[in-house]
Amino acid sequence: MNDLNSLMHASVDDARPDVDRLLAGAIRDGQRLQRRRRISYAGAGLAVAAIATVGAVTLDSHTGSRATELAPAAGAPASVTSIALGVPQTPLHAGETFDLGHGVTGTVVACKTGKADPIGGNPACLLPARYAVQGGSSLRGDGSGWAIVLTGPDQAIEDFWSNGFQDPQLNHYQGLTWALNADDPLIQPAYQGQAVAIDVPGWKLVGQVGDDKQSLEGPGGAVADIVWRKASGYAAWIQGMKNEPGTWTSTVHDGVFVTIQGSPTTTDAQIQALGASLTWK
Repeated sequence: MNDLNSLMHASVDDARPDVDRLLAGAIRDGQRLQRRRRISYAGAGLAVAAIATVGAVTLDSHTGSRATELAPAAGAPASVTSIALGVPQTPLHAGETFDLGHGVTGTVVACKTGKADPIGGNPACLLPARYAVQGGSSLRGDGSGWAIVLTGPDQAIEDFWSNGFQDPQLNHYQGLTWALNADDPLIQPAYQGQAVAIDVPGWKLVGQVGDDKQSLEGPGGAVADIVWRKASGYAAWIQGMKNEPGTWTSTVHDGVFVTIQGSPTTTDAQIQALGASLTWK
């Protein structure tokens, strides 16, 4: 992904859009899609495809300068409606809050300064352990040194995240970091010690559960993943996966359900056999 980031920056040296903010949404979309596909063989391609849909930057036909047209937000100052990037904005203040719609609130928190990004020059935002950084900009701007901590309904935050953290009140604060409270259920792992066993000749569980996944290895180089998922996402998963081959889905058990997802070396019959043999410990 770092290579992709560098290539994207190199391709837009004249305009310098904030590729990292766009990538934040693209990567989030890729992660959500990854949970609905077989492992993760085309993550970079998904990110590139998503960038095209995240936002648009225009060049002034007379000056060639980069600018964005921002829709006015309720209660926002008039200067937000049309802003040339790079023009100083009203300074942010610690504790300031923004209504980002759909029940999502963004609270401004000051960052400690970390290492500067080698491409855009924006210093890394270092936050206390009670916060978890989820995305940010590589380009220095009026948002540098500040983080927006999001609170609100999980789905609304996911949608805002997937849209590249775009909001008319904050888009012009280039350099912002985006974070959640570290104990936010949205970023807590589904796996909380729930264990399973499989009993298919030639197949075995490998290693420990990491990032809600555990690997399976079978005969002839066949591999698969067992993936732990939160029970709250079961209905949406079933709806999205009803026509997806090569995936087996359990029922909900102890606040989670698991899926078994194969690779190109794994047949659908093998996946279904693994699922049929699965038992909860």
